[in-house]
Amino acid sequence: MRSLEGMWTLVEVPSAQEHKYTGVRSSSSALCLCEPQTFPCITWLRRASRQLGNPSQRRPPARPPARPERAPTRTLGEQRSATAACRGITQVPNLVFWSLNALFLVSDTSGKPNFISRYRIQIGKNEPVDPEKLRQTIRAVLFNQFVISFPMVIALYPLLKRWGDPCRRELPTFHWFLLELVIFTLIEEVMFYYSHRLLHHPALYKKIHKKHHEWTASIGLVSLYAHPVEHVVSNMVPLVLGPLLMGSHLSSITTWFSLALITSTLSHCGYHLPFLPSPEFHDYHHLKFTQCYGVLGVLDHLHGTDTMFKQSKAYERHVLLLGLTPLSESIPDTPKMK
Repeated sequence: MRSLEGMWTLVEVPSAQEHKYTGVRSSSSALCLCEPQTFPCITWLRRASRQLGNPSQRRPPARPPARPERAPTRTLGEQRSATAACRGITQVPNLVFWSLNALFLVSDTSGKPNFISRYRIQIGKNEPVDPEKLRQTIRAVLFNQFVISFPMVIALYPLLKRWGDPCRRELPTFHWFLLELVIFTLIEEVMFYYSHRLLHHPALYKKIHKKHHEWTASIGLVSLYAHPVEHVVSNMVPLVLGPLLMGSHLSSITTWFSLALITSTLSHCGYHLPFLPSPEFHDYHHLKFTQCYGVLGVLDHLHGTDTMFKQSKAYERHVLLLGLTPLSESIPDTPKMK
């Protein structure tokens, strides 16, 4: 047997272990005998020993593989906020719409009470209203409200939330709400005028807008009696665009929609009642078709689409009635020449 002297070398071999659960590395060493032929590995072993002794040269512990990130999901509170927003934006204005129209329908179908019938603009028409035509109108209005308007509001809710959470706790100040109403009204005037006038183009009128003009003497429900395309383009978009651009609060949107439906109902009701906005402007549009396209009349004045209206008796009656005498009696139409 060969002697260990000169033939074998005693070497301290470093070793390292990583804890199974904590990931902490620990170092240790062991003694072993190496043959001369293995002397080149001794340098490497010593270098490894120095690295284990120097913390700055140690490799960082291996991290477990990262789990794939899941797509963010809405919390229960956010879902409730979205539901409350959609209900507030649609159900409250709808309740206001049907409550007001129910009062007008009593007079439209029965002619009572008599003091309301006295204020009818187009005397002798809709006295009473055609029942079949009324049922057809009610079906179309319900379809537009629940099949078109409600899903459209749900689809637009993420856009409302992007500009500003409509269900935030802070209510808008009264001055800010008045500013919003001014902007909403101006946007509606521009969008409604041009979309409405576009629908009177011969290529679109017969297929789309003619349905709304089946009523030459309109009633309150006719405000939402329209082809689905017209309901989206001319009724919904002009109303929704303002709150979208302003990032409005739920209370502002609900109030705006309710006011818009009240105004539209009064414009179509066919009665010029005391202390209420005059419906003569839009009633004249249903009578003549090619006049008075807008809501406020500003763009009609600029484009000259109210010239016939300004020459009519309806223009003289287009004022706020502050007395109880019907304007059809104080300012009667000019008798037709035979």
